[in-house]
Amino acid sequence: GGDEVHFKLIKEHLDSWSKLKGNSSKSNKGMAFDLGANQGFFTYYLAALGLDVHAFEINADNFHSLQHGQHYNRKSIAERVNLYPIGVDKNVHRFDMSGGNYGGFIKQKADSNISGGDADGGDETAGSILAVPFDCFAHHSKLNLSNLPFVKIDVEGFEIAALMGALNSLFSHDTKIGAMLMEVGPDRWNRASIDLEMGIQEMKKVSTHFQYSYILLRKEGGHAASCPVSIAEGVLMDDKPELIEEKVQKHKVGMNEWKGLLTKMNEKHYDCNFWYTN
Repeated sequence: GGDEVHFKLIKEHLDSWSKLKGNSSKSNKGMAFDLGANQGFFTYYLAALGLDVHAFEINADNFHSLQHGQHYNRKSIAERVNLYPIGVDKNVHRFDMSGGNYGGFIKQKADSNISGGDADGGDETAGSILAVPFDCFAHHSKLNLSNLPFVKIDVEGFEIAALMGALNSLFSHDTKIGAMLMEVGPDRWNRASIDLEMGIQEMKKVSTHFQYSYILLRKEGGHAASCPVSIAEGVLMDDKPELIEEKVQKHKVGMNEWKGLLTKMNEKHYDCNFWYTN
């Protein structure tokens, strides 16, 4: 599948993070957040590597898959997984779902033909899905973010809204994230009422929380058309990218390159994965 490159990056990163932290025991590898967990491939992979995982997913079918994972994985893995049927956003909202499994996203106005909209006693203005800022979740859950090796954000156009809702927790000055994988699709930001310029500023801002920021361009495979290596041309200075598994080019992104890169992605309707490390 298309995620083997991501799994390789995560595994290598976690190995070096463990050495850095000196926690070679399997019992305390730290915590991970999977925002937009889908059917749980990353969630259970991270748990198998020894992390306590908090996974968020709004699609009911996907959420059932995540719950199945708790039944069918070893107890030692399942016990590390915490599941939440809520979305992440910059404000607290109720939403309805638009689209199916992989491309599904939350949409601002409730659509009366979507089943499950009567969760609030039939009020069509209130959707069936709760979305909250991560800051709000962090405050109420009182989770300790001091050992946070990894975060994944894959929320179908709501990534900027998710970042903005986490400025006082995940992206506060007190929190250090080891690495982050985030899917970014600028032409979908309007789903969350975010315009291109605002999104570019937030992307710049989040990059300051990491030592290195990379874009993962696909040489081949099913998703190559949506994030081709041609993106780099005329936009990125890094002309000696690391090649991973012969499939993906890992290009460094400089602070002055975000605007050109994201503008090009927006114009061409590309969505790409970004990899950040500390």
